[in-house]
Amino acid sequence: MSSSTPPSNTAKLDRILADAQRDREMGYRDKALKMYPHVCGRCAREFSGKRLSELTVHHRDHNHDNNPQDGSNWELLCLYCHDNEHSRYTDQQYFGEGSLSTPKVAKATHNPSAALAGLMKKDSEYPLRRPARSRSSGLAREPPNTPPHPAQSPYNRALFPQGSLLVANKRYSCIGLYNPKSPENVGSVMRAAGCYGVASVFYTGKRYERARDFVTDTKKVHQDIPLIGIDDLKKILPLGCIPVAVELVEGARPLPEYTHPDRALYIFGPEDGSLDKEIRDWCEDVVYIPTTGCMNLAATVNVVLYDRLAKGNNTRSGPKF
Repeated sequence: MSSSTPPSNTAKLDRILADAQRDREMGYRDKALKMYPHVCGRCAREFSGKRLSELTVHHRDHNHDNNPQDGSNWELLCLYCHDNEHSRYTDQQYFGEGSLSTPKVAKATHNPSAALAGLMKKDSEYPLRRPARSRSSGLAREPPNTPPHPAQSPYNRALFPQGSLLVANKRYSCIGLYNPKSPENVGSVMRAAGCYGVASVFYTGKRYERARDFVTDTKKVHQDIPLIGIDDLKKILPLGCIPVAVELVEGARPLPEYTHPDRALYIFGPEDGSLDKEIRDWCEDVVYIPTTGCMNLAATVNVVLYDRLAKGNNTRSGPKF
């Protein structure tokens, strides 16, 4: 006698399990819709009316049985972002570190930035020396590579000891994000700001605030560098700071040929649009990155900041600013 369940009973059992699963999903989905605004936590699109059915509940830990009543394990995602989230999770399971499917590749041992700290230290050993001027040509020339006599230093005072960071560190850069959209991009921008020593980051618009999440800021830079939401970037321009728009428009200067200001506010447009002409006209400079295709917001910020770093202290006031 066979011990298998008759087909009719199997179909009935499957139907009961499917109904129970659907009832459970509708239960926590209704609760999540009451707790959270009807906005996708990734693409920040809003849903209402008939399109509300496209908004789904994603479990942050990918465990559908973990449904705390405070909703801490839920977030609302649209169908596309939800599918992408699970695809990334699946790829991580199969190809992540430690997976049997992960190809064994030897790790790189070369560090291209190994000597960077030494070069920067060497460049800042005598930050207070200023280039002498030739009597004949009036052009600046480099003084001999010897430390100045203390009596000759213009900063030989108790308040500003020679080599003090207060005197030597006159350059800085800030970032302005014009109506950013993606929280992943903003998190990556914050990580770049920490890597390249940006003083502060400002942003306008409301789209980012609706889905704010620092998932890509793995270094927690937002806890150290201010990220400030404002109404108008023109209102926060520091004294002596030059606004620089980064946009691919006619008349913009290519970044490789650009000499960065000593103090700069770099302004970047949104992921799905361009900077308004009013902002570009207000900026003193407009630069672009000469690529064959467009880059996303975070990649553009990284390239601009690295270009500033790679050119070192060769800003407009010269190496001895």
